[in-house]
Amino acid sequence: KFELTRLLRPEKYAETARIARLQPYDPNKFVALVVHGLMDTPATWTPMLNTLRGDEEIRRNYQFWFFSYPSGYPYPYSAMILRRELDAIEKKFPLHKPMVVIGHSMGGCISRLMITDVDERLWTQLFRKPVKDVNLKPETKELFVETLVFRHRPEIGRVIFISAPLRGSEMATQRL
Repeated sequence: KFELTRLLRPEKYAETARIARLQPYDPNKFVALVVHGLMDTPATWTPMLNTLRGDEEIRRNYQFWFFSYPSGYPYPYSAMILRRELDAIEKKFPLHKPMVVIGHSMGGCISRLMITDVDERLWTQLFRKPVKDVNLKPETKELFVETLVFRHRPEIGRVIFISAPLRGSEMATQRL
């Protein structure tokens, strides 16, 4: 029931959208940022991360971060939140090595938007005119621009997709 509520009423869990670290930031290690899938939480990664952290080489070279979000949001909106989180973190913890992002399921779709250049293509498909010609309240327009107009994140060096429906999913056509 808890996860269904997160899916159907994501605004109740807005404060859960954030990046968290397992350990203090170490500029000498690569960051591996994991992004959970639909109706999941960062806890989903526990078995895999325990195994990975059991490897001395991985433990010596990588630090694991989590991006958590209410999975009922449209994934471009969650990607916008992740971009905001990365901007804030970059100010506190400048990355010295390229980040690795691991996205599972819908988390893979969010991760894909971190390495994509869209410019105004999505905006134009949705509104049928350029940003400057769309008349919206300023705060609404800003939200749409931030969600639909973006460039790849240069700090990300690699993305690993795990069961990511990058070409859509039959589940999207079901009733719910």
